[in-house]
Amino acid sequence: TATAGGVSGTLKITVSDKAPTVIPVQSVTVTGKQELVEGASTTLTATVAPADATDKTVTWKSSDESVATVDKDGVVTAKKAGTVTITATAGGVSGTLDITVTAKPVETVPVTSVEVTVEAGTTVSVGKTLQATATVKPGNATNKKVTWKSSDESIATVDANGVITAKKAGKVVITATSTDGTDKSGSVEITVVDETKPTPDHKSVKADTGDVTAGKTGTVTEPKDVAGWKSRSIIKQGKLGKAEIADGTLVYAAGDKTGDDSFVVQYTMADGTVIDVTYSVTVKAAETGKNDGDGKGDGVAKTGAAVGTLAGLGLMLLAVGVSVVMIRRKRSA
Repeated sequence: TATAGGVSGTLKITVSDKAPTVIPVQSVTVTGKQELVEGASTTLTATVAPADATDKTVTWKSSDESVATVDKDGVVTAKKAGTVTITATAGGVSGTLDITVTAKPVETVPVTSVEVTVEAGTTVSVGKTLQATATVKPGNATNKKVTWKSSDESIATVDANGVITAKKAGKVVITATSTDGTDKSGSVEITVVDETKPTPDHKSVKADTGDVTAGKTGTVTEPKDVAGWKSRSIIKQGKLGKAEIADGTLVYAAGDKTGDDSFVVQYTMADGTVIDVTYSVTVKAAETGKNDGDGKGDGVAKTGAAVGTLAGLGLMLLAVGVSVVMIRRKRSA
């Protein structure tokens, strides 16, 4: 009994002639997940033996709280990649469990496109350089690195930073390709000019092929301006017919529709001069009363110049100036 200020409190105590029995802890076993990803949590279990041990209270401890922490209930939270030992202690006896923490996987964003641009323009002189830029999309792509390649290093080279160095006159394609495994690429064509050499002239000439009957094919006589050409190619076709180079001869095959038409042939001369010749032609319907020997009415091919002499199987027309003479072919029976 304890009394203070006239007020008392009591406590009953039993006195025994025998000391209480204490059952010591013999072992502590810790079980649970041994691999965690950064940010993940797991609860460990501590098993104390024997089951009737007097003091089974467990305390927890982490060997490195920067890698993983553990609370009073055995809940482990992973913090960063590494290895940590978690210890559980009861009745002076401890058990441990090693846990490996791995880095959280980074979400990969693939490249969807690559665009190559050159702000200074796509023409450069021999010996000069240009800076090419590769824009990778989307903007949050995981890997934005690209590799650079020149289609012809004798004309221009490109280094790992997109710097183009001009070597000799010509055209070259510079390509940037993604390195994240998507193989997306973009390219730009570069023209290298040699300022020490004069640029060949580029001329345009018009020629009138005259009239061609619908459904017929005529031979086109090329103007004197392109005599002695080194090479030639048809760079623009007509809408009512088709120009072709057959067995070395330029011909025009008219379709079924009538009207005015034109096509363009580009000639490269021996001195490097380029001449574009625009040939004009009128596709006319077949005229009744005319016959080319196949039993059907036919039209007359003409140039619009002075009419020559009717002879044999065709009508030869004379052209004026740069006009071209058209000879209508006889259609086979």
